[in-house]
This record gives sequence, C-alpha cells and structure tokens, in this order.
Amino acid sequence: INGIRNRINKGEEIIKNLKNEIKELEKQIKSVKPTVDAINGLLQKFGFTGFRLMAVDDKHYQIIRCDGSPAKETLSEGERNFIVFLYFYYLIQGVLDENESINENKIVVFDDPVSSLDSNVLFIISTLIRHILCKVRQGEGNIKQIFILTHNAYFFKEITYLPIQESKRKEYSYYIVKKQNNVSGIKWYEKNPIKSTYQLLWDEIKNGTDISVPNAMRRIIEFYFKILGNDYSDNVILEKFDDPNEKLICKTLLSWLMLIHMKYLMMLTFLL
Repeated sequence: INGIRNRINKGEEIIKNLKNEIKELEKQIKSVKPTVDAINGLLQKFGFTGFRLMAVDDKHYQIIRCDGSPAKETLSEGERNFIVFLYFYYLIQGVLDENESINENKIVVFDDPVSSLDSNVLFIISTLIRHILCKVRQGEGNIKQIFILTHNAYFFKEITYLPIQESKRKEYSYYIVKKQNNVSGIKWYEKNPIKSTYQLLWDEIKNGTDISVPNAMRRIIEFYFKILGNDYSDNVILEKFDDPNEKLICKTLLSWLMLIHMKYLMMLTFLL
C-alpha cells in the first residue's frame, strides 16, 4: 500500500510539472487560453461564480454560465464591462497580433473603466490598476506609462491613494479636463486636486462659469439637506426658519434653484 501511495504521489507531481510546462508553452505560442485561465482564476478568487470563460480555440473564447450554457445574451451591463476590463487587463501584458513582440514597450490608457459597476467591482478594478501602477514604478514589465481618465471621484481616490513616504515622489501628474465654449482645456496640478465630490462642487462655484455655478449650488443644497440631512423635503427645510423673512428668502432660493433645474432639463430635452 505504501509503495502504491508513493507511486501515486510521484505521478501527481509529474502531472503537476507537465501542466506548468504546458502553461508556459501556451504563453510562448501566444494563445488566448492562458488569459482565459487567468480571468477564470480571478473571477473565482473574488467570488464571481455566475459565469466564466471557455477557450473555443487558440484565438477565441466564449462566456458561459455554470451549467455550460452561453451567457452572451443574459449578461448585465456591469458583468459585461467587468469582463471587458479583465480581458484588457491581461491583454496589455501580452499582445493582440501574433506578429507583435510581447516585449515591446507600451503606454496604457484606462478611460473611465468603472462605468455601470457596483462598489465591490470598483474596488477590484482599483486594486488591479494599482498593482500595474506599482509594477511601473518599480520598472517591472514593459508598461512604461499609464494614463487614467475618470468621472468617478471615489474611484479616483482609490487609485491615487499613496502612503506619505510615496506621495513625496514625483512620479504622478494630476490634471482636470473641462470643456468651455465647446473647447476642452487641461489644467495641471502639482498635488492631487480631488478630495471628494462635495468639494468638487464648491470648487465649481469658485472657478465655474455663469452656466455651471447655479447647477453646482443646487447640487450642494440637495446633497447637504437630502442626503446628509436624512432626505429633507423643501417644507421641512422651510420649517427650520423662525423668521418669516428668512423663510421667504429660503423659499425664493429653492424656487430659483428649481427653475434653474427645470431650465436645464428643458434644454436637455430640446437637444435630445
């Protein structure tokens, strides 16, 4: 019995070594299968068991459910975007064209990668991008520069968080892109200019235009009273004032903000 067990253990060790050798050879022939295996491993690691990828041949894969049925028509927008990101995440570490050199230097652009994703997936994507940023800073791999564009302040804070000792190193640049009069302008900042969505609204009031300021004021008041203030209605806000004159001023302000809001909605409807 002991002899048979030893032969089984040796056989399993040989199988394990052969599987590792096969994986390395598959990487050399630039097959899609290593990427499929890596994505499936990542999905399983983070608890996404509702779907997985299956390699159809060396260049194509299929998205399937746990029972093996195709998942193409039943994927949510968030699931679809997550898979697309994961494929891109592994693609930039390899090549798309089999004639390209896998060791060629790259500049990578992530353009708003967290659209339509929940907070859990957003955290995963932030972690993966930070991993790439760490490799770039340490000079590992062939990715030499990364650009990250986003509208999501929470995602921005996740990927730009740096320990104090690292924040002093001049390896990051921060920019804000704004469009005025149909012309996009880019402004550089020496330090991270984004603290929170709420602070961005105040910055918009300080530096905005006649068109953007009223909308920013409306959003600040709604955020403060209706989100932080436990969903206060306009009447509840008015009841906070004892002085009739102050109450009238507040009512006028709320009405003005509502008119501005309706004006923008009408403009948007007209444009659509």
